Amino acid sequence: MTPLRYRAFLRNAAKLLTLIAVLAVVGSGRAADVEPPYRLVVVLDIARHRLLTDVFKEQVRRELQDGLRTAFGPLAAVEVRTDDPQLDEVRKEGVGVLERWKPGENQKKHFVLIDYVAGQYEIQARQFDGLTGTASPVIRRDSTADRPFVSRLITLLIDRDLGLIGTFTLRAGFSTKSFMLSLRGAETGAPMDRWVQKGDLFAVVPLIGVKPSARIRNLLVQVEAKPD
Repeated sequence: MTPLRYRAFLRNAAKLLTLIAVLAVVGSGRAADVEPPYRLVVVLDIARHRLLTDVFKEQVRRELQDGLRTAFGPLAAVEVRTDDPQLDEVRKEGVGVLERWKPGENQKKHFVLIDYVAGQYEIQARQFDGLTGTASPVIRRDSTADRPFVSRLITLLIDRDLGLIGTFTLRAGFSTKSFMLSLRGAETGAPMDRWVQKGDLFAVVPLIGVKPSARIRNLLVQVEAKPD
């Protein structure tokens, strides 16, 4: 994994986070659970409308899957589908429900809702990281009147919220505020500096026992040097 220097600090104000730092217990063996590549499952939910035909749905699914596989390369194994066991819950309560979900499968699941209103294709997108039980901090929203641009626009929204995971180890008596962070996916050869830049912020989720606990509120880590 690529080592990365960062410092930990407390924030009272909410920040937009797309990155996750995992606190690993020394000797726990949990680091093996965060080996590359990432698994990204994109769930499309397209509203009922006479213009949102089955042909359109399949075209968006196929183009989106091809676009994401090109964008992420070896960093992520991408699957785009139109059904999912959790989709009914998202339809009933909206993508805000992701904040209440618990850790589960070691995969990222990105829900994309598409509707057609007043001549515009309206899109909502949000991701849930199953390993850490963390939802992306904002609901991405955008729209376009350009039908051929729909899949490209979704690709751009998802690209902003992949949410790299880094692992560092807390050792007894270790009191300094600067640490080295290992990024998941570095072994794939994908350029990490495309995803992580100096000044970026990581949310922190401790791994305790078999499953990770909830994110530590108001604790963020900030990157001091880009990956090398």
